[in-house]
Amino acid sequence: MNIKTDGPNDPLSTDPSELAKQLRLAAAFNEAVELAEKLGDEHPETMQAVLCALELADPGCTRRKLAECGISLPEPTHVADSGERFYATTAVAKALNVPHEDVLQRVEEMKASGLDVAFADQVHRIQ
Repeated sequence: MNIKTDGPNDPLSTDPSELAKQLRLAAAFNEAVELAEKLGDEHPETMQAVLCALELADPGCTRRKLAECGISLPEPTHVADSGERFYATTAVAKALNVPHEDVLQRVEEMKASGLDVAFADQVHRIQ
């Protein structure tokens, strides 16, 4: 059997940067599976891990899928020192067409489940 390999997306690629990306992707999906088995499919940590893995596999897929459902995420309004971007809860509520109190309640649930949730004193407004 002959196997032809070519291109950066080839699963048999020997390009070190491509191999590193494939390893990060595999690790991200493994983490999501482990969390699903441990915490359940709908646990916030599991969902966050799945979304992170999907974004690694196909950057921008979350935003595109939401757009297909008629949901437009706002632009991030804040940034942490690490460079991670965050959304204002008021903007999220408006984008999802839900009461702001519902978003605040969800943030509290995420925090209680152990997810990292940034608060105003931990981030800076994007200029």
